[in-house]
Amino acid sequence: MATTTPLLAAAALLALLHPCAAAYFPVSTKSPVAAPPQFIVFTHDDDVAPASSKLVLRLSDSFYNPNGCKLPVTWFACTSSCSFSCSEAARLYLKGHEIAVHTKNHKDLRQLGKAEIKQEIVGGRDAIARCGIPKAALRGFRCPYLSDKPEVRQVLFENGFRYDSTIGAHGGNNRQFPATMDKGVPYNCDQAGQMCSKSERYPGMWQVPLYETSDHNLMDYCTNENTGAPRPGCSAFQALKEQFDDSYNGNRAPTQILIHTPYLQHKQYYNDVKKFLQYAMTKPGVWAVSMSQLLDWMENPVPAAAMPAFMAKYKCVL
Repeated sequence: MATTTPLLAAAALLALLHPCAAAYFPVSTKSPVAAPPQFIVFTHDDDVAPASSKLVLRLSDSFYNPNGCKLPVTWFACTSSCSFSCSEAARLYLKGHEIAVHTKNHKDLRQLGKAEIKQEIVGGRDAIARCGIPKAALRGFRCPYLSDKPEVRQVLFENGFRYDSTIGAHGGNNRQFPATMDKGVPYNCDQAGQMCSKSERYPGMWQVPLYETSDHNLMDYCTNENTGAPRPGCSAFQALKEQFDDSYNGNRAPTQILIHTPYLQHKQYYNDVKKFLQYAMTKPGVWAVSMSQLLDWMENPVPAAAMPAFMAKYKCVL
């Protein structure tokens, strides 16, 4: 991101988000297979530029999946109001990372009409596609500020997106798995920064929730969500470790690392995320995957023992 302003605005909205236990229909808290792998999904919002990728890759490239490949990152790219480099986006894509859409101008979509929402979402995808990345690969989205409404999902569905990852959900050892929106929005997002309708139906389109950690953040752990400043006495390592342990020793729902560049520029947070990866990536059956790889598995799940064969079809991040 070009400045810290979008991050602070996001923090202000996130401060109002307190995901409820209720969903509009029952969402599975049970793994679709016995002896499942434990997934870690690492995402970065806003910038896709040499400075941000150097910082993130210095971290992610230090660790390896069981197949010897480095960790894939999903980059939610804002193409106009953030620092965005076509050549860097293409380079990351060719390395095996996933590029997803985060609008053109990082606007609060809840404040826009449907036509403007489409301009932001489809315009952002088109801008990334002009970098030489196949449009068919650009099927993921996350709202700026995690601020959405039904028209956002309507635009995503009407324009062929595979998934949205905007809505918050409870953490813990029995948390909900990602779900399709065939029957409606599977998580209660009637929060201050989000808006859902029980009439919504988007057959085949996935919602990948952001899980609340023990520090009550959805991303950028242990920051003050009103100001973006560090919270004294809060350990991001501990928040990430507890999220991971709950899942690893529980139902094996995905665990997440969700950050922005300014977050990793803070030395303590960088070290905490690194320490967490040192802890988690040594555990048996743990795989770091992109958002799309996670959903491929949700659609065709295999046990942890079969993951090397499952991952063989993807480009190895080297």
